Amino acid sequence: MEVTRVLTINLTRKLTDEQWIILNHLTYSSSKLWNVANYQVMQGNIKINELEKKLKTNFWYKNLHSQSAQAVLQKLKIAWLNYFKQHTKRPRFQPKNGHYPVKWKKDGFKIIGNKLRLSLSKQTRQYLKEKHGIESKFLWVELSKTLPLDAMQVKEVEIVPHDIYGQRFYVLHLIYKKEVNPKKPKEEKVMGIDLGVKNLATTVIQGEKQPLIFDGKILLSKLRWFAKEIARVKSQIAEQGLKTCKRLSKLAVKERNYVNDYIHKISRWIVNLAKEKGVSKIVIGNLTNNFSNIDIGRKNNEKFHKIPFRKLIHRITYKSEEEGISVELVDESYTSQKCSVCGVIKKSNRKYRGLYVCSECGAVINADVNGARNILFSVVPNPEWGLNEILADFVALASLR
Repeated sequence: MEVTRVLTINLTRKLTDEQWIILNHLTYSSSKLWNVANYQVMQGNIKINELEKKLKTNFWYKNLHSQSAQAVLQKLKIAWLNYFKQHTKRPRFQPKNGHYPVKWKKDGFKIIGNKLRLSLSKQTRQYLKEKHGIESKFLWVELSKTLPLDAMQVKEVEIVPHDIYGQRFYVLHLIYKKEVNPKKPKEEKVMGIDLGVKNLATTVIQGEKQPLIFDGKILLSKLRWFAKEIARVKSQIAEQGLKTCKRLSKLAVKERNYVNDYIHKISRWIVNLAKEKGVSKIVIGNLTNNFSNIDIGRKNNEKFHKIPFRKLIHRITYKSEEEGISVELVDESYTSQKCSVCGVIKKSNRKYRGLYVCSECGAVINADVNGARNILFSVVPNPEWGLNEILADFVALASLR
């Protein structure tokens, strides 16, 4: 089975002055092309199916490699189609001095050794020579020697600008095809996952008595540190009459990288656990449906909205598919109030964030484990273990929070 994957590489530290000039020029031209095309569509001068045909001679179009210009117009076309279908709002203009991603398809780039060669348009080459004294037909980007570039079937390359606190960062996306041969799990077990704040992911597996909780307190602690440090730096520069500085942007990038790394590791551990236990399906409580409506108190709301649950679900999904494990999102309404032993639903049974005590059957269970079991039982209605075993197994977990 062939799947599409994206490898993300931060280019900012490795770029020379010449590369900065070229990338700024290309991403600025991409932004201007978007605005010109968007204006023409809004005025009714061009139909969205005629964008490429009518704008081929445009100055900003010719600043980009033909494939890069086509990619910008294709994105705008999709944005307008989604607007016509009432899926999204009308496409907006890019900022006046904005920068927009630039993409090269198969004929616009080449990987030679550990270097990426990106083609430049004739007009851009002429501009670079006259304005900056840069004589080059290509933009060369050096990649890590540890990357298995020979084995990767790279189909597209995209350079994405990010403006964070007034500082620009460039990220390289290598879009490649990957051959995966998922093996059918030996058993047909199901894993239930309850997502939360302090306990980032609580997992229970059909036929397994021992649940496993992936800690989220480390992530919360680190996020609090970043928030305090960013607030401290903002306070310092405000005293100097400034709004931003390099330190501030570096902190924001460092925070983003830390969160991405943490989510990657948690998702990998969960998928490895599922693979080890013979799980064929993972069921996750989909709390992202009513994400903006969740109200669990001011402090908890702040923590809750900082954690990228959608990103975690996405990474669990694509990593599971590579192992032949399917993923299903289920409604998690009342899973925290329902007793996973007798089925009674009572809000007062949840004594506090970490403990569930059933007033009907007397079960004492860790609240997140109880929620994960209810998520599991939404697709596995007949658990393999009995009431006495459940009570014995989970009384010890009552002290966990």
